[in-house]
Order: sequence, then structure tokens, then C-alpha cells
Amino acid sequence: MTKTMYVLGAGASKEVGLPVGEELMEMIKPLLDIQYDRVQISGDRIIAQALDQRTTDRGERQKFGDAAWQVRDGMDLAPSIDNFIDSRRGDPYIELCGKLAIARAILDAERHSALIPDRSLAGRNTERS
Repeated sequence: MTKTMYVLGAGASKEVGLPVGEELMEMIKPLLDIQYDRVQISGDRIIAQALDQRTTDRGERQKFGDAAWQVRDGMDLAPSIDNFIDSRRGDPYIELCGKLAIARAILDAERHSALIPDRSLAGRNTERS
């Protein structure tokens, strides 16, 4: 019996409606535009809550906020979000903000993709900012 393995590149996900490259980066920008005016007024609420859970003090909260904006504004200078995060390797604030945003954007895109044939499942756990 012969076994076959298929190796698919990231672009293969485009066929089912998932974002690639620049599309993913454009989805991430508003997610990391986390701003407050007594209450959160922009950015993704779930990402903001995850970052808040990681903070131990106001100074650390500010570092996460700065990192979110650095990813939001700086990734345009890199060929991909992955390259941007890799270029900041060792900065735990950048790494966490970037990875949370990638996961959030892809999970949201999956809900609207051909991967979910039963549209009644698409609305579950879709809290957005």
C-alpha cells in the first residue's frame, strides 16, 4: 500500500475564502487599533481582553497597547505579518499582539468561508468589537 502526502502552500486556503498575505494584514489592522476613552472605543474587544488578562500593572498594559499599534502600523513595511513578527523576535509584546491578531482574523474568516457548509454554525462565538 502506497501512502501519499500532499503539501499545500498558504495560497491554497484562498480557494475556500481564507485571507492570504495583504488581505490578512488588512484584516489585522482594525483588530489592533485598540483605543480607549474611559471604555474601549476601537479595536477587537476579545484581543483587548486577552491582553488585559496578561497585564500585571498599568505600565505593562501600556506596553501591550504600544505593541498593538506597532504591529498595526509597522507590518506594511514587511512582506507579511509573519515576517514582521519574526523581525521583532524577542519582543514578547509584539509577538503576542501579532499572534493574537492572526488567530482572531483567521478564525473570523473561517466562519465566513467554504469550510463551514452549515451556515447556522457560522454565528457561534463571533463576538466582535
